[in-house]
Amino acid sequence: MPLPRLMPVLALLLLPAAGCDPYSTLPANRAPSGPAPIPAGADCVYAWSGRSRPLMTYWGEQQLSISCRGRFPRAWRRAGDEAWEVRATNARGTPIPCLGVLRRWKDSRGREQTAVLPPFDLDRVRDGLYLLMDTKVALSGDGADPAAVPREIRPTAVLIEIRSHYVTSFQVDIPLVPETPCALTPAPELPPEEPPSGTQVPVK
Repeated sequence: MPLPRLMPVLALLLLPAAGCDPYSTLPANRAPSGPAPIPAGADCVYAWSGRSRPLMTYWGEQQLSISCRGRFPRAWRRAGDEAWEVRATNARGTPIPCLGVLRRWKDSRGREQTAVLPPFDLDRVRDGLYLLMDTKVALSGDGADPAAVPREIRPTAVLIEIRSHYVTSFQVDIPLVPETPCALTPAPELPPEEPPSGTQVPVK
């Protein structure tokens, strides 16, 4: 077949590849549900912020900025008893929705189990990046005392990736730094800085 007649065929073959790059843009999704909001005028409200390192995801390299507020009443007993306001975006300003609060417990065999509260239908969640709030609260006493209250709050944001209504193995903890560090909301223990990928040369 002469080359001029082949050109339209080649164009049709190349067209899907040019417009179907899954790495080009992170979807701007909404969560089907989310953590309970903070009531107006509520007390026991604390603020945190965080920033991830550059992360290689299914949608290319992403770096997140997070700001959040949480209300932890004195009657707090387990993850999900608090209320959250979470705002997270990537470097382009695309929002990263928060699905809810992560609760951990051990089953009858001592194996750790996890669930997200409030519950949501995974079939309604579109492909994208999402956050979970890992509360990490320590109670005074042994926690069983009715008078126990939160004595230390160290929340962490967990970035997860959902594709084809499935939570993939990509999961990253993002430390959150309190707006006002104190005994109740101490600064997180940050991991050591990764060394640069250069050639180590001893210099005096």
